[in-house]
Amino acid sequence: MERLFREFIEQWGYGLSSGLMYMPGTFSETQELIDLLNSIPDKSNLLYASHLRGYSDTFLMAVQEAIDISRATGVRVECSHLGPFGTQYKKELRIALDLLEHADEEGLQIGFDTLAYCGGSTTIMAIVPPWFYTDGIDTFLGRLRNDEDFFKRVIEAMETYVPTWPSWEGEGWTDNFVRCLGWKNLIVLSAKNSAFQGKSIAAIADEIGCPVAEAFRKIILEEHGRAIMLMAGVGTCLDEQSGDMSGFDSMVEHPLGTIGIDAI
Repeated sequence: MERLFREFIEQWGYGLSSGLMYMPGTFSETQELIDLLNSIPDKSNLLYASHLRGYSDTFLMAVQEAIDISRATGVRVECSHLGPFGTQYKKELRIALDLLEHADEEGLQIGFDTLAYCGGSTTIMAIVPPWFYTDGIDTFLGRLRNDEDFFKRVIEAMETYVPTWPSWEGEGWTDNFVRCLGWKNLIVLSAKNSAFQGKSIAAIADEIGCPVAEAFRKIILEEHGRAIMLMAGVGTCLDEQSGDMSGFDSMVEHPLGTIGIDAI
């Protein structure tokens, strides 16, 4: 891999990006990333950009990992989409900004980007624990449709699983969206069935008169796992009680930050 990376940089590649919250990148160890970057003789213009290894329970550890990579390699580091998932992590966001500010004061070249809106988008499969579909999406959907015990285990994991650190030593799932955002903040953005669009999974459950877990099963089966979801509450800015957007403002106004959007 180091040889391929060197060839890429020699052919005018700009740097290295990683998706440490996605499969299979979540199983990449920190030292592996450091070794890849250090395999380049001249790192003066090299950039490392990464979706962090967790934006909820392991958010601060993921930010520290990015800082450690910058310190160990000397390359410029960009933390993609800094805002954590869920308003309950608002205090962690301030701590994360402090960590990045201290790294900047240390002389490290590190920054972040943040979305320009209070949400994020991904596929509906991203809210499913990945160990349930290791045999492929078709097999997973078939079991979800026909095996009630399997269905119950999937829902239980979606509602209770707590990610561990480091991700490569655990199950590899860095963020449990249902647990950190809630069914009401998972909104169907795009689907073949237009009746689903613009509604949260919780609202669809109320509309068709079934438990929210059954509504999720109906959506994912009918859409064959391809529905696109809007995740409301990313960036800590969706505070239903007070309307407080100070967490979001602290990111978009920060001198180490920039606006970056990669919505699906």
